Amino acid sequence: VKNLASRFRAYNFQKKDVERSKAEAISYAEEFLLTNPALSTSKIWEKIEETRDRVPEGDLAAKDNDAIEGLQKLRKLITNKQFATWADFANAGKEIAVKTSKNNEWFNEVVLLCRQYHRTPEFASEYIQFVQLIYDIAYELIDSYQAYKQERGLIDFADQELLFLNMLQKNEVVKNEIAATFKIVMVDEFQDSSPVQLAIFYCLKDLVANAVWVGDPKQSIYGFRDSDSELFNIALKSVDEKSIKPLSESYRSRPGIVHAVNSIFSGLFQGLLEDEHITLQPSAKVKEVEARPNGYSLPAIHIQFYDEKNFKDYYVAIGAYVKNVLKSGIKVYDVKGDNFRSIRGGDIALLFRTNPAIEE
Repeated sequence: VKNLASRFRAYNFQKKDVERSKAEAISYAEEFLLTNPALSTSKIWEKIEETRDRVPEGDLAAKDNDAIEGLQKLRKLITNKQFATWADFANAGKEIAVKTSKNNEWFNEVVLLCRQYHRTPEFASEYIQFVQLIYDIAYELIDSYQAYKQERGLIDFADQELLFLNMLQKNEVVKNEIAATFKIVMVDEFQDSSPVQLAIFYCLKDLVANAVWVGDPKQSIYGFRDSDSELFNIALKSVDEKSIKPLSESYRSRPGIVHAVNSIFSGLFQGLLEDEHITLQPSAKVKEVEARPNGYSLPAIHIQFYDEKNFKDYYVAIGAYVKNVLKSGIKVYDVKGDNFRSIRGGDIALLFRTNPAIEE
């Protein structure tokens, strides 16, 4: 709900926009749910009741336990069906061993029926109600939040953006002041722009003599701060092609890394972006450094595998690997000295997916 409310504010959605978005979400739900009108929870319950006294026979596998436990719980709820959840049906529909399904045809039928709970009209109805509820609560949350701020004379960052956009569109004094004061507007990390921010940049572009926007469309897939990759493409199409300058050289990475990244992204973004907006080329300086004798002693990319399943052991193994790298005297390129030297601790960066992982 919070994320949806944040998205409404980032897009400056009004009530009619929320209703339109809700209708689209319901329409998409109706498409991907693949509801089967011939199936129903009543039929699933009938099968469960019909087989309530039967027990799976033969040598059962460990993977059968989840489905067996799930079925036992549903059997206990036969007289109180209203307390059964969709998760209960999902558990009873867990995969069972092939041998078990062959020796117990009735069990296999029950499992397969329970597994299709999400295709029942009842599930579809509740899912759509859930979507409607989320949208309605999100909009009510915004209303309550706005009322809270207005009563106390408060504004937040999103309000500042909207107020500034309104001034850029309607306040001639502000527009004239900006035009007289500023000669250039520069935007970095443009791919992280929200729709409201993009509207602000467009207004500023029309008020000043020069505007420079720098961004990487490949990074817009992260959706940082309600950004949207489609917005980047729209922005590119809205300006003169002659004013677009692809930054196609990489000054940071060795050729091997650049080529590996190109290979990955070319496939991921094929058909979504122009080739010149996807691939990079190593700079002449990087190539020259790479070709020097007695230079890099390791390949550009090295993949290390660990068998440790415990996170603590895994991190200890990484620490031991880093320690060995530092002892090895591997050569790295020093930009300031324009020469190769032995590796130091400051040359190594460890990347983690989350902050809690760093703390561990």
